Amino acid sequence: MILITGSNSGLGLHFAKLALQEKKKVILHGRNAQKLEKVVTDFRSQGHEVESVCLDLGVPGSAKILFDHCEKNGWKITELINNAGYGAFGRFDEIELNTQTSMMQLNMISLVELCHLFGKKMLANGGGKILNIASIAAFQPGPKMGVYCASKSFVLSFSEALHFEWKDAGVSVSCLCPGPTDTGFVSAANLQDSQLASGKFMKWVPAAPVALKGYQAMQRGTMTVVDGFMNNFLTLLIRILPKKWVVGISAKMMDRIH
Repeated sequence: MILITGSNSGLGLHFAKLALQEKKKVILHGRNAQKLEKVVTDFRSQGHEVESVCLDLGVPGSAKILFDHCEKNGWKITELINNAGYGAFGRFDEIELNTQTSMMQLNMISLVELCHLFGKKMLANGGGKILNIASIAAFQPGPKMGVYCASKSFVLSFSEALHFEWKDAGVSVSCLCPGPTDTGFVSAANLQDSQLASGKFMKWVPAAPVALKGYQAMQRGTMTVVDGFMNNFLTLLIRILPKKWVVGISAKMMDRIH
């Protein structure tokens, strides 16, 4: 069975479609009950076997609730995709502190807890696969999205470390780093009036092929995958350029259009 967090839309929804194409039993997680119910209804009407859990993973203790729910229902999770996450755009002092700390809880703490809880079960049961979703934002600081970029840097570093810890024990840990992807992220993060959202600096790509690349990387047990040739080039360039230049370019991309 495969558990996919944040599967109401975007990458999560496409991950679910890929798993269902392989006739896997899918556990769908989402925070929005109405959207989640619609996705579940659509999949079941197509003859797919899906279960669902509606839960806000931005709340402390929620990862354990999700794990306990799976255990109570006898759902043996052999694959986990930690896709749930969000960002917030604006100067650090202008964004509500609760928004920032909830983002940290969801993007980092709940992800770590889910890896620990389900990962230990996978190790005990002889194997499993985990895919964590970071971003190319993980490779540099991001003015006006400082906490988001830092959280994705954490996800990347943590995933790569865990990959080496567990790779010989039968549990593979992979990390997908997408570039700008059409997932609804722009509106959710209030990025609409940013230079990044305009597509002036970077091209936005459909979610389906990005999800496929990440899903295939998980199946192969690949440690890290950056989607797209240009995104790969940029992550290499970031390592060469002076940090001041990198942060300056990032800040320019986050400027408001008006």
